[in-house]
Amino acid sequence: MGIFYRDGEQMEPWQKVGEEVVFEGMFVKIREKRFLKPDGVEEVFQVKGDVQGVKCVAVTKEGEFLLVEEFRVGLEVVKKELPGGIIDEDLTPEETVVKELEEETGYRAGKVVFLGQTNADPYSTMIRYHFLLLDCEETGRMGPEKDEFLKLVKMSREEFENHIYYGDISGRETGLLGLLWLDGRLKVDGVA
Repeated sequence: MGIFYRDGEQMEPWQKVGEEVVFEGMFVKIREKRFLKPDGVEEVFQVKGDVQGVKCVAVTKEGEFLLVEEFRVGLEVVKKELPGGIIDEDLTPEETVVKELEEETGYRAGKVVFLGQTNADPYSTMIRYHFLLLDCEETGRMGPEKDEFLKLVKMSREEFENHIYYGDISGRETGLLGLLWLDGRLKVDGVA
């Protein structure tokens, strides 16, 4: 039976009893973590993750929003998505998002705004870093990685908002954070 904590009662992290990697693939690692719960029962949880990622809202000097269209094997559909990727071991999140934007779209950012970070889900260790890339200019150096087959998609602000609010997109939180910042309703490091 679970425990309900009342106001004033302190909830503490559970005691970890053990952990082992049960699967390791190209983009995901699955661990089984054993914890002693507050009721004294030991339980095993499967946790995915370990890769860290970036997503961005990219806006050109002309006010166009840049997305990429690609086939997603997990869902088996073609989707319009925000540029992003997995953080390289030798790069910071900011360096990675700038690199990913140019590789996936052929554009380079004039200004980079860090919007925050979120955890993918409670059973994952993945952290996603959210960015807004402004004043993006075309470089002509689009260079997708060997397993990426991409199409650049440009949208107006209205089209972008509709896609973020109503479309089928991963990384919706990045899009919403970017729109909040553009509307002056999100302050990051004192900047709005």
